[in-house]
Amino acid sequence: MRRILLVILLGILAGCGSPPPKVDLLIPVNAKCTTCEDFIRCDSGSANAAVYDPTFDLYRLEPKGILAQLATVWEFLIQLFQTRTEDVRPLSVYSQRPGESEVFNRIVTRDAEARTDLVAHRIHLPSGWIDQVTGDWHGTDDTLRGSCRLLKPAEGRELLKLFSEPATGGSS
Repeated sequence: MRRILLVILLGILAGCGSPPPKVDLLIPVNAKCTTCEDFIRCDSGSANAAVYDPTFDLYRLEPKGILAQLATVWEFLIQLFQTRTEDVRPLSVYSQRPGESEVFNRIVTRDAEARTDLVAHRIHLPSGWIDQVTGDWHGTDDTLRGSCRLLKPAEGRELLKLFSEPATGGSS
């Protein structure tokens, strides 16, 4: 009985190696939170706050479903023995572009998936990826598309209201 307990204790201690060094992320997304809702706004404009550019994508990383939440708990228990390298979250994409017959053309894409690489600190999206350290927004061909920033939940929900209204207004 002592040997079994000793083997279990040694197994647990072996999985408790030193954690990797902490990286300062410009876009921190908590992979441990299964009920969080994160909003990331990516702009392809000049990144100059004085220049108005209506072109942007809003990525809404949604809370996980009940079964995925239970699976995440299991993944974190397994992490005692094997380091977790990625996290997957449901994703909705809200895109705004200048319109042809309207002021803005707004498109909503649901049922997508965001995969966060916990080692390389990247969020992989259907249309490219985001560097969590620098905030750079890249296309699927790795070209730089613009920059991203994490919004506060209240700011993200406020921005979502644009997509429930007709795209006739000129201000945002």
